[in-house]
Amino acid sequence: MSAIQIPRIQAHALLRPMSSGRTMPCLMLCKDEGGSDLEVIVKWKGSKELGLRGLVCELMTANAGR
Repeated sequence: MSAIQIPRIQAHALLRPMSSGRTMPCLMLCKDEGGSDLEVIVKWKGSKELGLRGLVCELMTANAGR
């Protein structure tokens, strides 16, 4: 098993809140290190529902197919 490489991105605009999800995720327009635009679903770090362990699980699941 190899390490997960987490890309650095910067949020530029809130596009819309998602219509479902206990953690109130949002679709945001972000830019990667190369300046390309990305639409990213953001789950908030301070969410009482998710916590740090939940965020790590989300990260691993999101990168499972890479």
